[in-house]
Amino acid sequence: MDVIPRYPLFGGWSIGFLLGYNLPTPSYLFTSYNDGSLYVLNVTFASNFDDVAIEDLTVRIVLPEGATDIDFVTPFPVDSHSAATHFTYLDTSGRPVLIIKKSNVAPEHNKPFQVMYRFSQTSLLREPILLIGAYFLLFALVLVYSRLPLSVGEAKANLGPNSDRILGALAHLKEVTEQRNELHEALTEAVANYVKSKNEKVFSVARKAAETTLNNLAKDVNGLLGDLEEVAADLGKRAREVQKKAEKRAQLHASLIDLEVTYKIRKAIDKHAYDTQKAELEKQFKVLEEEVESGISDLTDNL
Repeated sequence: MDVIPRYPLFGGWSIGFLLGYNLPTPSYLFTSYNDGSLYVLNVTFASNFDDVAIEDLTVRIVLPEGATDIDFVTPFPVDSHSAATHFTYLDTSGRPVLIIKKSNVAPEHNKPFQVMYRFSQTSLLREPILLIGAYFLLFALVLVYSRLPLSVGEAKANLGPNSDRILGALAHLKEVTEQRNELHEALTEAVANYVKSKNEKVFSVARKAAETTLNNLAKDVNGLLGDLEEVAADLGKRAREVQKKAEKRAQLHASLIDLEVTYKIRKAIDKHAYDTQKAELEKQFKVLEEEVESGISDLTDNL
């Protein structure tokens, strides 16, 4: 409740100020016995200052949001009354404000007056529901945000109902390619050690183990590609082409190893023939290696 009095001072001067306060409802707010939605506010009209005459008095009563059928009764006539709307925290439609104005108010006017209004009990749930809805919306936005694909790059393709099966096959194909690369590096290191140590037995064991693993991986991939072609023919076809290039790369690598052994261990060819054949084999090997890596990347980049 806000009271805006203007007090006349000596010499014709006056002073105006705003006096606002809240009231404990049990002592001033009552409900009707017959109608629980009808409320009556009983408060004093003017200022509590004694022996003070008020030139212009404006009484503003801010009622709860949702209050309707607002009326008032005073024990004396007033100059005017009007209505306004006041907004505060969590308000949606605003709180109704009753504004009463009266001039030349004396201490005798400081008597109780009544403000009647209707207020539904369900309106008490307005702010709790608003808070719950706001928190729910916040959590929903966080949930959606956490699942948005915000990474830079192409979005994953829609692979249909067999997406798990397809993605699993492509992931396994990528793992096999990495294992093949490691085996080729191991074979290159084994032949270099053979040239240094001349220990043919150690080299034979290492080469046989690597080539056996490569053959097993090739069989594994062929079975995998057959399964992939059943659920995604286009992807399976592309993966099959990559597999053929990987097998050809393995054959070229075996030829490079044989060339190293033929020239550096057995001395069966001259240096010119060795250099010519090695350059050609390495060129073909590098081309296939790049094509295999590019093909695997195209298939698995969006996993």
